[in-house]
Amino acid sequence: MRKELPVTTEPWVKTYSYYALPMCVIMADERIGKRVAEFEILDGSGYEWKSIHMKKGEGDRWFYESEDDYSRACNGCVYRPLEQNEGFIRIKINFQQHSEPWAAINLFVTDEEENILLGDEQYLCRFGNFIYDGVSLYFNGKRADTARQVLSKRDELVLNVSKGKIEAFIGEKKPKKIGEKEIVSSKPLYIGVQVRHEDNSFYPWIFSNFIQINCDVNCTHRRLDYYSFYKDEEYDLISYFLDRNRFASWEFIKMGGIHALKQEILKGHYVELKIDQYYLSGHEEYHVRHHLHQNLIYGYDDRLHTFLTLGYSNSGKIKKYTIQYMEMKRDLKRYPDIQIKIIKYRQGIHFYRFIPSYIKGVFEDYLAEINPEAKAQAFLPSEERVCGLGIYEELMTEAGLRVLVSDRRVSYLLYEHKQIMNRRILYMRSIGIVSEGLFNKIEKQLQVLEKVSFNLLHVAQKYRIRPSRREDEKLIAMLDELKENEKELLTYLLEEGAW
Repeated sequence: MRKELPVTTEPWVKTYSYYALPMCVIMADERIGKRVAEFEILDGSGYEWKSIHMKKGEGDRWFYESEDDYSRACNGCVYRPLEQNEGFIRIKINFQQHSEPWAAINLFVTDEEENILLGDEQYLCRFGNFIYDGVSLYFNGKRADTARQVLSKRDELVLNVSKGKIEAFIGEKKPKKIGEKEIVSSKPLYIGVQVRHEDNSFYPWIFSNFIQINCDVNCTHRRLDYYSFYKDEEYDLISYFLDRNRFASWEFIKMGGIHALKQEILKGHYVELKIDQYYLSGHEEYHVRHHLHQNLIYGYDDRLHTFLTLGYSNSGKIKKYTIQYMEMKRDLKRYPDIQIKIIKYRQGIHFYRFIPSYIKGVFEDYLAEINPEAKAQAFLPSEERVCGLGIYEELMTEAGLRVLVSDRRVSYLLYEHKQIMNRRILYMRSIGIVSEGLFNKIEKQLQVLEKVSFNLLHVAQKYRIRPSRREDEKLIAMLDELKENEKELLTYLLEEGAW
């Protein structure tokens, strides 16, 4: 048996594993990709289906792909008129994206073709798979009193209209009736399938975060990092999308070891832990050197007796590796106190809002070099770190230049930070905060920031390999160019943005 959970190897934030590995889960194509839903209409080939915003695949497969860059307000359907107001529809759901608080694939019956995408009150019956409510049945906008059910991969959903009644069924070979209601309308009826997913929460979330950065060149592990009130993985930014449970290796061994790890994957849970790279097949350190580093287990393959993992290569790229069951067993025994995190993807039940006034406040703090932690000192301890625009002066010091060259994460985070800002500005343009005129004014700064930070990354890498060729003046000039362009960019945004 093989089980593989969705991941990506190209998260937007990858400098530190405590952001990157969870982000590999959150940014999987199945969660933020263009394809929102796919279903198959069974026994439907003899009918002519009308389509609104839906695309037809092979056979009677239909799918919805978002044409919006940020997957907002996805709403489409296929439907047909019922001959003599009698007929049925039977579907099997093949895929449904889970990155928005309100998402459903519904079977429906309506007598209002002109309002067919509005749903709710306009539908005589709405029956489908809702992300948080499970399988739900509604008549005239009111939920029927049925037991909560979770749709399995094999289950089919059926709506039948016959003899003046609507009947709803769920099941595989012999579907079970879960509700019925008499039809009071005498108008022509239509039956179909609707896909309705509200705004994908990932985009307002990512663009509301990873703005403020702070610096402490004397810190061992976090010389340059994104702002969080207090760096504790229980409370970090990523927690909006993920639930975590924690165990020690020795506890997991008692729970069944390899079998317990496989059971978590089978339940749809990811496993994050430090793995000795010595045991990772395909890694540069495989059977060469013992070195613990954070990895993510996202699947297993019984035929090959391996777990599927994501981790960092020696060059800092996120890559896929494998580890044999027996070597995983050795790893757990060798490091009995390693923390194991069981991660469940669970998008919040509330919409994540992009709040312009909050973003404006963070931009103002960034320009003023204000530590946002000061606002929460009554609740959380604060660290002595330079914030916002002040990080450039800190990196221009002798100690700052030394860590800029020696620690590749510093220059990479600067480049990553500018990439996210560019994407954020495009998002802000799409919602009207940045006008076309303002965008044209700041486009040069955006290009300079990304280009210079990219060049700085490679210059620092060259000096790291060949320290004798290091030119501090060149590094300082590039840092100063970043500072001045970022200051100009944020000033324009604050003065001319439609906040």
